[in-house]
Amino acid sequence: MRNALEPGIPLVVALSRAHGVGRLINDAHASGKLTSINLEMFPTLELTCTTEFVRGGSFEPIAIALHSRWREDQIAAEKVAPTWEELDESRKASNRAQARDIKAKIHSIGCTIVPLNDWGAKDFAFKPEELGRLARAEHERWVSERIDSGWRPGPKDPEKKLTPYLIPYDDLPDDAADLDRNAVRVIPQILAAAGFQIERPRDPGAGN
Repeated sequence: MRNALEPGIPLVVALSRAHGVGRLINDAHASGKLTSINLEMFPTLELTCTTEFVRGGSFEPIAIALHSRWREDQIAAEKVAPTWEELDESRKASNRAQARDIKAKIHSIGCTIVPLNDWGAKDFAFKPEELGRLARAEHERWVSERIDSGWRPGPKDPEKKLTPYLIPYDDLPDDAADLDRNAVRVIPQILAAAGFQIERPRDPGAGN
């Protein structure tokens, strides 16, 4: 059965606690010794019976999936990659805000987010006009978040919270605009990793 599943969708095993074999698998993942099998352990009680889960609601797994995606990129670039548990509350809040904005983005193009029921959902493709619209919305979200966090326009300097990209989307150089477009393109994969997918409204004329 496992061989019939889409390799890009992780196989999640729900446990009450990550003891025994579950703990071994988690430790192997953390050390980089288990890379050939896309298997993740989900300690149900430990991760759902928390104040964080209650606070984040249905957005919490999406926020965690967003962070996991970022963490993969950090590890690939051999940079520091703290786990979700190691993040301070402000960075967790940032991920939760981005997760909520994903829902708003999807609704803005007339689609909805539903529980994952299609292994190919991670390959959902936005229409060109949707991609442009959502990339613009992503940039506006990013600009608002940066300004709220005290960032100012200027030559790129993270330590001083300076960035040259606090400008309208249409004024962005192509490489910077591509970052916004790529952030939108991976939304279906992030949602699939969190157990959700994008669903378009049915065409009434398409029949059953």
